[in-house]
Amino acid sequence: MLDAMSAPDLRLLRWTMTTGSSGTARAAVVLAAGDHQWEATAESSGAIGALYHAVDAALEPVLGGHVRLVSFNVRAAGETHRADALVDLEIEPPPSATGDRAAGRYPGMARHVNLVAACAEAYLAAIGALLADDA
Repeated sequence: MLDAMSAPDLRLLRWTMTTGSSGTARAAVVLAAGDHQWEATAESSGAIGALYHAVDAALEPVLGGHVRLVSFNVRAAGETHRADALVDLEIEPPPSATGDRAAGRYPGMARHVNLVAACAEAYLAAIGALLADDA
């Protein structure tokens, strides 16, 4: 588990995404907190699903499982195609969590010109809140 000092420092160093009309999306992420770094790849039927599966795979050793996404909202911060994406979501701890770690909802929010980056940043914000609470 991350210590209390490094949990809020969870950040996305790099991500890549491959998607298209074939129906399969692939994502790769590099995450860091303090002196720790995690990398993972994943596939899914959608781009954001692949991204979240990659984050889950990277952090599974830290979290002891995959968090549960229970709320996910995306909207534009303006009226043109150049508007920032606003993402807010909530997660719950992994099903394998026990005791005090097994309950609660953790919000994550992000704003970015890139929709995928906003989704990733919101997800990591929620996971960072979970880890900070757990620490």
